Amino acid sequence: MIGAYGHESAGLKELLQKYAAELNGKSGIVIGTQHPWVEVMLLNVGVNHVTTVDYNTITIEHPNISVISVTNLAEKNLDGRFQPADFAVSFSSIEHAGLGRYGDPVNPYGDLESAAQTWCMLKPGGLFFLGVPANFGKRKGKIRFNGDRVYGEARLEHLTANFLELERRPFGYDGIITLRKPLSD
Repeated sequence: MIGAYGHESAGLKELLQKYAAELNGKSGIVIGTQHPWVEVMLLNVGVNHVTTVDYNTITIEHPNISVISVTNLAEKNLDGRFQPADFAVSFSSIEHAGLGRYGDPVNPYGDLESAAQTWCMLKPGGLFFLGVPANFGKRKGKIRFNGDRVYGEARLEHLTANFLELERRPFGYDGIITLRKPLSD
């Protein structure tokens, strides 16, 4: 098995390999993780450095992976020490934001704010690989208590606002949307 999600993990690996030339030698962020399987995939396609951002304290011991809490990242951003990233990956993370399940504050717009914050953390032209439970082609989604959100087109439109959509692919239960921050705001 590749990663933590079987078929969906293989789909992410396929997309990262497709964009490997653009990712090679770059530095970026992974939003939310419990095990560094996404980070390993990124290093395998030639990424130079990955910073994992999470609400919880996690330990990853690898010279090309660093970990930062959401709070510390916000502080770095406010005092000007944060360097924008070349790319970002979120797989099975943003759909939980704002539901309180992983220690984050309850906020009905937490997922939309997380996606907007990701946009702000990217360099112009930066890629964003977004993996979320999705009902592509259906207008409505749903929230499953504090477990997660399943996205319909209506909320996906808001989640991906301001990004250019390069492609979307259904993989099992999840969908992976490849986005790019425009070169000019």
